[in-house]
Amino acid sequence: MERIQRMLNETNAPGTSTDTGAAKPPETRPRQETGTRPEQKARQLAAEIERTLEQDKARKLAKLLHIPEKAALERVKAERTTSKQLSIDELTQRANEALDFRRRELSQQRDGVRLGVNGGAQAARSGPDGQGGAGENAAGGPLGLGYDPDSTHTVVEHRNYGAEVGTPIIDPSQVRPGSGRIFGAGGSFANRVYLNTWYIIGPFAGAGQESIDNSYPPERMIDLDAVYAGMDGSALHWHYEQFSQYPLVPIGHTESAVYYGYTEVDMDRDRDVVISMGADDDAKLWVNDKLVWRSGNNVKPWYRVHFKYLKKRIDTLNLNEVTRVVRLNKGKNRLLFKLYNGSGATFISIVLSPS
Repeated sequence: MERIQRMLNETNAPGTSTDTGAAKPPETRPRQETGTRPEQKARQLAAEIERTLEQDKARKLAKLLHIPEKAALERVKAERTTSKQLSIDELTQRANEALDFRRRELSQQRDGVRLGVNGGAQAARSGPDGQGGAGENAAGGPLGLGYDPDSTHTVVEHRNYGAEVGTPIIDPSQVRPGSGRIFGAGGSFANRVYLNTWYIIGPFAGAGQESIDNSYPPERMIDLDAVYAGMDGSALHWHYEQFSQYPLVPIGHTESAVYYGYTEVDMDRDRDVVISMGADDDAKLWVNDKLVWRSGNNVKPWYRVHFKYLKKRIDTLNLNEVTRVVRLNKGKNRLLFKLYNGSGATFISIVLSPS
């Protein structure tokens, strides 16, 4: 607990109190059973972390939607859902992940990421094995499910897959990873930038492999205030999310489901960038209303082994299938992704590098 308190003190924004003695989990009532002192301390620290990250989230949401920060903060609070009571180990893990993310965000100087020059062009090459190929973990499972002893699968899709694809080959020694949505002077130096901040909506009901080509409302018009009918008749809203871990996994994801993500990327000038993309299972990406990628029906390394075991690829932001050179304009550029999950695990990876 003391280590987490020190990290919290280091990473708090100027003017943010770190007096956790008075902190209480937001919008909850005191419990009848207060638990042990370590549990109390952990929950106090968790509440302080949530408040700090909530403020950061609201500032970025205000920029994305061009609304006052006060209004953005109200949206963030309204989107927060009540989670189950966590154990002290789970709280510690959550705090470490959140604080690591907070440190990275602060180091990027107002979330700017200045694109470097080395390591980007190499992303255009690919091979059948990438960085270790599908055999990185010997415990392979049924094709298309992604082996994971902790996961269950209620849907099994039968497909006729094409040839196996690898991931783009990059030199790990040249990788300087970063995350954010603003590119240009004033940011930290990075040559592989994970787009981790999105408005997310879903799940929409899937209809098998053809789901990726079926049109859902977000493809026809982006309205971040809209409400749509989702799976089982549930009401779907857009939710603003910052993903602390790579790759992007929709919160509470399910099978036979479609998700969308929308964001805007700010560029300091017109420039060509390399966009590396990958998904489990199928995905599309539009940039400034133009379709730049549709994933193919190929065998992917994470169909043989759950992606979380592909450590080398995760460390280099390389859970990707293809690369595209795309022209981005000075100012704001609109990105929309579509993700279909047939069975088991799912994710999408969108990474920018200099061309």
